[in-house]
Amino acid sequence: MEKFLVVKDYMKTVRRYNLTARTVEFKIKPVPKGEEPVNWVRDAINQVIEAGTQNLQPEDQVSFSFCSKDFKRGDGWLKFRAARDVTYDDVWKVISDIYQSNSSGLNTETFCLGVTSVKMPTGRGRGRDYNSYNEECAKRKGIISINNKDNMCLPRALVVAIAFATKDPEMVKIRKDTGKIQRDKAIELTKNAAVTIPAAGCGIPELQQFQRHLTGFKIVVYTYGTKGRDVSFKGTEEEAPSLNLLYHEGHYNVVTSLTSAFLCRYYCETCHIPYDHKERHRCGGTCPSCQHSPACSLATNVTCDNCKRSFRGQTCYNNHLQSLCQKIRRCEECFKVVQSDRKHTCGEIYCKICRKHVPAAHLCYMQPDAGKPKAEDLLFCFYDLETRQEKQMEDGSYLHEPNLCVFKQCCDTCLNTKNQICKKCGVRLQVLRCNDPISRFMEFILGQRKIFKQVVVIAHNGQAFDHQFMLNYILTATDLKPELIMRGTKIIMMSLGNVKFLDSLNYFPLSLSKLPQAFGLGAPLPPVEYYDPDNMKEDDRIKFLEWYEQNKANTFDMQKDLVAYCISDVEILTAACLKFRQQMIETGNVCPFTEACTIASTCNKVYRRNFLQPNTIGIIPKGGYRWRDNQSKVAIQWLVWMEKEQNINIVCAAKQQEARVAGVKVDGYCAETNQVFEFHGCYYHGCPACFKNGRDEPLRDDPTQTLNTSQYSAESERRLLRRSPKGRKIKYVDVCSLYPWVCKYGKFPTGHPKVYVGEECPPAINNVEGLIKCKILPPQNLYHPILPTKMNNKLMFVLCRTCGEKMNQGKCPHHTEEERALTGTWVIDEVKKALEMGYRMLKVHEVWSYEIDQFDKATKKGGLFTAMMNRFVAVKQQASGWPQHCRMDEEKNRYIEEFLEREDVKLEFAEIVENPGLRSLAKLILNSFWGKLGQRENQPKTAIVRTPAEFFNMLSNPAICVTAALPVNEDVLIVNYEHRDETYDPLTTVNVTIAAYVTTQARLKLYSYLEKLGDRVLYYDTDSVIYVSREGEWDVPTGSCLGEMTDELEGYGAGSHIKEFVSGGPKNYAYKFFAAKDNEEKLTCKVKGISLNYAASQLVNFDTIKEMILSPTEPVYITSKNIRRTKEHEVVTREETKIYKPLSTKRCFLDDHSSYPYGHKRCRTE
Repeated sequence: MEKFLVVKDYMKTVRRYNLTARTVEFKIKPVPKGEEPVNWVRDAINQVIEAGTQNLQPEDQVSFSFCSKDFKRGDGWLKFRAARDVTYDDVWKVISDIYQSNSSGLNTETFCLGVTSVKMPTGRGRGRDYNSYNEECAKRKGIISINNKDNMCLPRALVVAIAFATKDPEMVKIRKDTGKIQRDKAIELTKNAAVTIPAAGCGIPELQQFQRHLTGFKIVVYTYGTKGRDVSFKGTEEEAPSLNLLYHEGHYNVVTSLTSAFLCRYYCETCHIPYDHKERHRCGGTCPSCQHSPACSLATNVTCDNCKRSFRGQTCYNNHLQSLCQKIRRCEECFKVVQSDRKHTCGEIYCKICRKHVPAAHLCYMQPDAGKPKAEDLLFCFYDLETRQEKQMEDGSYLHEPNLCVFKQCCDTCLNTKNQICKKCGVRLQVLRCNDPISRFMEFILGQRKIFKQVVVIAHNGQAFDHQFMLNYILTATDLKPELIMRGTKIIMMSLGNVKFLDSLNYFPLSLSKLPQAFGLGAPLPPVEYYDPDNMKEDDRIKFLEWYEQNKANTFDMQKDLVAYCISDVEILTAACLKFRQQMIETGNVCPFTEACTIASTCNKVYRRNFLQPNTIGIIPKGGYRWRDNQSKVAIQWLVWMEKEQNINIVCAAKQQEARVAGVKVDGYCAETNQVFEFHGCYYHGCPACFKNGRDEPLRDDPTQTLNTSQYSAESERRLLRRSPKGRKIKYVDVCSLYPWVCKYGKFPTGHPKVYVGEECPPAINNVEGLIKCKILPPQNLYHPILPTKMNNKLMFVLCRTCGEKMNQGKCPHHTEEERALTGTWVIDEVKKALEMGYRMLKVHEVWSYEIDQFDKATKKGGLFTAMMNRFVAVKQQASGWPQHCRMDEEKNRYIEEFLEREDVKLEFAEIVENPGLRSLAKLILNSFWGKLGQRENQPKTAIVRTPAEFFNMLSNPAICVTAALPVNEDVLIVNYEHRDETYDPLTTVNVTIAAYVTTQARLKLYSYLEKLGDRVLYYDTDSVIYVSREGEWDVPTGSCLGEMTDELEGYGAGSHIKEFVSGGPKNYAYKFFAAKDNEEKLTCKVKGISLNYAASQLVNFDTIKEMILSPTEPVYITSKNIRRTKEHEVVTREETKIYKPLSTKRCFLDDHSSYPYGHKRCRTE
């Protein structure tokens, strides 16, 4: 019985890539009475998977995607793998994980299961750029095509191969069949070998007969498309010359050069492997000493006096003299084989991070940047597009088609001028008004890259809109292969050689209309519905309607006004970006557009170029400090087991660096027994079961997983509904510049830690700084838990692990430590605070003990980031202008002295001039600086693939995982992939320990207020608290300095306060407040994920949230028109519906709308 209903089933096939993309839209049938719902759904999913994977072969590569229009977190993906390795459990895990993060009902929604399958060629498929076997053979210099109309291609191929092997003087005539000589010799060979040629052509029996006759030769038949890896027939005459043939679909051709035929520099005829690096290929048929094939037989040992290497006899020695002796040598002290022309010091390696030769056991540090911005031969191009939406797609959306492009170029000659024409770059402002402005604009840009060394193209929100058209043009109309940095379908950066496409929104997250203020820069109208005022924010809508009423009688020339509007946008963007660039160069000596691609990477470079001291910030080794030597976890487990089994001590990567025996690193070594332990894992030793393809692929070093650190912010609602009674007020306070305060005054780890494991760990952590991995038991009576933990794809603060995982809204039934305890990695300061609040340490697994640097207010010294914070705090304060009360010089001087005393920052009297642009820049840097330190290192990557060879290489490459392959057309694929944990390189700008310290100290700062407020807290976010203020009880003090709380409602006048507050979940709240300045009641509503324009705010507002909490009702459906990107990088406008319903899952809620953490002993249910 089918437990699902197919709504739609469609398929797309790309023959060139052997790729089939199938999408099944389905609904799960209602669960019958007596059936267990989860099992019913699971069986239904299994049936859908079975239906979607019919006709797949075991070797086919297949990936899955699962989605629903009502899921908030997007699609779930299962990476490409062989069809034989796919299990229902794998797909079910993806589906259950994504469903767990969403709230839709499984039996009411329509779901999509995407199945992308690729039929792999028998071999790796590398280099298959031709459309047919005949075409490729005709083009290859190492292949002779046999052109015949009879059934004798095999004997014809053999006589040509014999002529080539014996250097027959008539070789050319035989190859071309001049005078039918090829045919005659083939007939003669067939007769002499007593072979009868079948009508369908020759096969293995005929090959065997020919081989018995040709005793002086060895026939070898290679299968086409496998690049020499698949040999369908091989004669037994080992020492005889080879007659190499290529077979495909009943036809034989002659191979005269294996390397040319199989697109490689070298080919091993023993193991049938093509390869490009002679020194990297090892097999039983290649001599490890002279690297000739076949392998030299073991004879007397001969040592070369020149390169100090040993050889297997005189012949082996002579072989190496031909090429190897002058290239490589063996060090007599450390036994390492090195290149002869390079300086070698025993025990040293070249480090890419440190950029020099260093001891192999060294630890790396983040390097100061000594560069400077370059402005020679540089062109900036700022552009904006306007589109029409007339073409309706099958799904009802409307395709955006550009009909206007305005761009302005500024080169190093005219950057600071207002000339309309530049002698170097020409006309600066250009308008392209036509049906296809994209092709004209791209032709212009691609032409400019030949004139300038560097071209930077910038659009505002280009990642989501303008650049999408450029990428789509590149994919569909050119053969170019851009390098991409993507976030989903958003384009963070796109490079075409020396052309770089950037988005200014990644530097200053403001709408274009707000840039002039931020940087201190100055027919009747169509019906009002054309402007879509209901999609505007309420304040903007009011302003627009007022303007429209005043101007609706004016003549409106759409073409003229549209061009003027677009020109205005480009002028604003140009002025803002150039001002931003100038200010960044002046204050930080960094060009944000040529040396970075986001504000975070820009700030990181500013720090490294101006403030970073050498040997200060350590780069955590791949896999952490215990796992600096690359080693798999299963190998470590085996070594630990052997240690226990034999009751010995084994030196291995889990404890320290691996030991060297006779100059060679070994997995494990026991000095007492003088034993060496080697574990041949699947990845590095090319297990044939796990890696059937690409087993000889040269791979990079691997990182294993580092010590995971908690580096998250937090938000939580404590009470869903609260009205302020008489004598009480609800206040909303916010920490002033929380992260800049942490970066300036906080403590930070420097250098590299001392690592303690297990029993080595300090018994007390009071005097230890750093990270700790431990098992800890929370108390049961704490209203605000301290330690965060990741569960259910959320950051949770719980008192019972099991209750949190199950989101148990009832009384905690768990009594054992194992059920309640948390295991994780935290900054030690947070654990110290937890112990102070009643947490109990059960077990310490590992400690990283660091030296700490912190600003000392008494001596005015120290602080890892204090100098940078001080510089930009000064820039921000000076650009804010003089406070209103400072009118006389005496008052101004007093203000400077007070600021110096308070913040230890000296302001320059002459520099205190109001400058909105400079202030915005300083504020951006102060808040964005630290984010790059916590960047994920193994980022997903996107590749544009234009040949089947490249695609098959990626699928068979054991170093990467292909997550998705999207066909753009018959010729182009967009392939998303990730490096495996063993193969990605660590970033030189990342230190997650420091990032963890930033977020931990921010949480502890916030906790210092939560602890005192207790159950008066209604809601808190990363840096803010909404709480009930009661007469006679402690109130949060406010101020204006870094790290002090400020009143969020102060702008509405002194005495403004919240009267009623309601929350529907994290980042989902509304409140009524009294605005003292206007002496009236106002409303504020914020809901993450929903743009509260005028239309949406009529549906989701204070009253609807309150009503839904007081009496649960049906969810609210919000319909809006949104601009979206397709996977093919087209831009469409589609109507979308979002579902709003209060959802609070981070705490246990009672009937009076109050809450307690999971596992709290006071938690009750009806």
